[in-house]
Amino acid sequence: MKICFLLNNLELGGAERVIAILSDYLVHHNCDVSIIVLNKLNNQQALNPNIEIISLNQNKVLSSFLPLRNLLKKNKYDFIIGNMWPITILGLVASFLSFKKSHIFFIEHSIISNEYNHQSFVFQRILKSSIRFFYNFSSQIICVSNGVANDLQKLGVKKSKLKVILNPVDIEPTPGDHDQYDQYSSNWKDFTGIKILSVGNLRKNKNYPNLFKALKILRDKYNQHFISLIAGDGPEKASLKLLIQEYDLEDQVILLGEVQYTEGLYRNADLFVLSSDYEGFGMVLVEALGYGKTIVATDCESGPREILGNSEHGYLCSVDSPERLAESIYEAYLNKLSPDILLARYNDFDISLIGKKYLSLMQKMQSD
Repeated sequence: MKICFLLNNLELGGAERVIAILSDYLVHHNCDVSIIVLNKLNNQQALNPNIEIISLNQNKVLSSFLPLRNLLKKNKYDFIIGNMWPITILGLVASFLSFKKSHIFFIEHSIISNEYNHQSFVFQRILKSSIRFFYNFSSQIICVSNGVANDLQKLGVKKSKLKVILNPVDIEPTPGDHDQYDQYSSNWKDFTGIKILSVGNLRKNKNYPNLFKALKILRDKYNQHFISLIAGDGPEKASLKLLIQEYDLEDQVILLGEVQYTEGLYRNADLFVLSSDYEGFGMVLVEALGYGKTIVATDCESGPREILGNSEHGYLCSVDSPERLAESIYEAYLNKLSPDILLARYNDFDISLIGKKYLSLMQKMQSD
């Protein structure tokens, strides 16, 4: 079975990590796997050497169309799997015009209605029209959560096209010479207060201002000492630095930037905190479960409740409510959940289970 995944890049984001894990699984199950990247290969994550990486070296999605079509004309893939709008549509049209018969899968990793709600009215009309028209021509659309599936239905995608498969997570041990946490905070490991970890790109939907306000309340109202490490980079970094100064949190909140190996951070944390307004899935929550860490997360669309249940596997609190977030952090620190229960939940997302669902779906479609 010959499979290619389409991605914008191979950097350290959640969708990219999912495809790396899934590709590795498929290679180990006798599939010929390629990953076609539209952009240049910058800061790419480590991959199985048996996975072919093809870079189109383009800066924009539209400029990738002709190189992609030409590539698909030269190579016959059984499955072309596009990830995230508009790359999904690009793969569909390029495949159609390559005149090679392939099954076209989409994997949608986010709630599109939320992801682009800041764009202009015209942009959103184009977005919604393109989804309603093109998505229904796909062979199958994999949604990484029920929230993503519900959103696509509202946008006009037929329910029969949608299949929910939660994301796989595969925690790999950090190489011995890459245990980075002590580079960032010399007293992180031995700190006696609350050690709080957050991992995620510095984007608006992550709502780190919500976290900073909650931490200020945790300090001023609950008289707690803490260190909050945030691993990730992104467009909100400058404004977040100013907010940290405004709340006088320079000694408590540390923006680490992009961190490739996070094992040391997870293992030495007391709590993992996610303060988002919305998520497509929330892979970092599953990673935290894998390290047996008690989680505090906002009950946002759409991942946290699907992963954590009704607070059986973590503490859920209201979206954009610093008071509730601070209260939940304090409660979680005093009443940590059993690591055994958390690890058992983590196993539900093992690649051996999730990968089998993908493989079975493709084998069934090939035999029909």
